Amino acid sequence: MYEKFFTDEFKTEEADVIVFGIPLGDKALQALQSLRRESWRVEPYDMERNINLVGSLKIADIGNYSATGPADILRNTKKILDWGKFPLILGGQHTLTLFAIGAFPPETKIIDFDAHTDIKNEDCFTAQKFSHMAWVRRFCETRGPQNIAIVGARSADEDDMAFIKNNNVLCFSAQEVKNNFRNVKEKLESFAAGSPVYISLDMDVFDPAVSPAVDYPEPGGIFFTQFASLIENIRNVVGMDLVEVKPIQDNRVTEFLAIKSIFEVLSKIR
Repeated sequence: MYEKFFTDEFKTEEADVIVFGIPLGDKALQALQSLRRESWRVEPYDMERNINLVGSLKIADIGNYSATGPADILRNTKKILDWGKFPLILGGQHTLTLFAIGAFPPETKIIDFDAHTDIKNEDCFTAQKFSHMAWVRRFCETRGPQNIAIVGARSADEDDMAFIKNNNVLCFSAQEVKNNFRNVKEKLESFAAGSPVYISLDMDVFDPAVSPAVDYPEPGGIFFTQFASLIENIRNVVGMDLVEVKPIQDNRVTEFLAIKSIFEVLSKIR
């Protein structure tokens, strides 16, 4: 039963949410298997608010797409939208967000939760223009810097910050989230108001104390209650991806946090 995410109860045609995996990057298949397996162990009921986060949503997992090229990711995401469904992408490398977002209308805004700005001009190690280090730069060039907000960043260089400043990219560091939470929340809600919103969640946005199973466990991250509160009033969420999980043997902390975060986002689409 663990081959599906959360449930195997619903068929594709009756589902509201379609889950699919894009195994892009090292150990991505292992991550997708771990997320699906642990999703059966996480309760979607929120005790404090007395609500089931997924409520009456019908969720169907259609498996992984083996093709991981840009055109394939775009085409397969668009297929889900053409079915009138909410796409929930479980992924590997964050680069997939750039390709998936092409399936959505140009006015769609991204809220990108990430420890890194991913706004370099090219990959530092491979010099590739399309990589997990540079996908936000490519998004800004094609869709406009006004359509993305970066939340939780705490790893960047001088060139990254200069690009952000010169192009008025909305970027909130993790420390800013902690020190000026109300202001960040208000600005994020203003950014999202009146537009379709796509949420991209890189699990390294969280502090490595609670999300250790990532490639780059940057100290000083945010926590689940902050994430949940930041998206509390975000409406018109039209899609989501969750990326960059790297499983650790005998440690399921990151997967549990990832699944709970997914449930929190899904509670916004009802």
